[in-house]
Amino acid sequence: MRNILGVFSILVHFKTKCDYTEIMNMKLGVKVELPNIVYDNESIITSTGHPKCKMSIHRTDLGTNQCARQQLGIHDKIDWSTKLCYIWHCPTLKYAMRVENCWMGSPRHPVTILDKNGCSPEKIMLETPVYSSYNKAVASGFASIRQENMKHIHFGCTIRLCHVCDVSCQAMTPPRTCNDNLTNDYDAMWASSSKMRNFCYPTTTISPNDLNSNLSSGNFKFLIFTLSFLLS
Repeated sequence: MRNILGVFSILVHFKTKCDYTEIMNMKLGVKVELPNIVYDNESIITSTGHPKCKMSIHRTDLGTNQCARQQLGIHDKIDWSTKLCYIWHCPTLKYAMRVENCWMGSPRHPVTILDKNGCSPEKIMLETPVYSSYNKAVASGFASIRQENMKHIHFGCTIRLCHVCDVSCQAMTPPRTCNDNLTNDYDAMWASSSKMRNFCYPTTTISPNDLNSNLSSGNFKFLIFTLSFLLS
């Protein structure tokens, strides 16, 4: 994939064929490619298949600086000044996600907007995503890529999954070393996640009926051992 410098080489290449102004004023449709799903450890893949991870692109509401409700599609047009909002979501309790290796442009001439570590090399085009939980992230930026004869601008990303109960997973995502997200306390996010805690460390409750049944059947030792284990 090309880095951000590739944008300028593309425009220079077209200088003799069409005017810069024409390229910059292009209004383009939006095509979002299906996310490329990869696993940090292949042993965690289950027979139930991939989670249905999704990437959607929206306009940014300039009044609230939040994502507009309706996502952009192939018939919507954007220009250089359209501020975009990106949302990634994997509806799963088992896996945590990291968004990485994102690009925009065309499949033949992609320009990298998020690197292999999930960090932005150029935050004007795409900020490093902010994770509100271990399976949802949001970012904003401008689709400032134009190529000759382009009708639609394509967007694609890889979503890396890891098991939420794996300590190394919590270190991998969300990324902590990106220059533009150092203020986010993701360690606290993990520590306060009731979803992760309930999934990885489920608790067992004993109903009054179960308690009476155990007492009447003489299972004192088993009951005491069970309670001691739960309280330890």
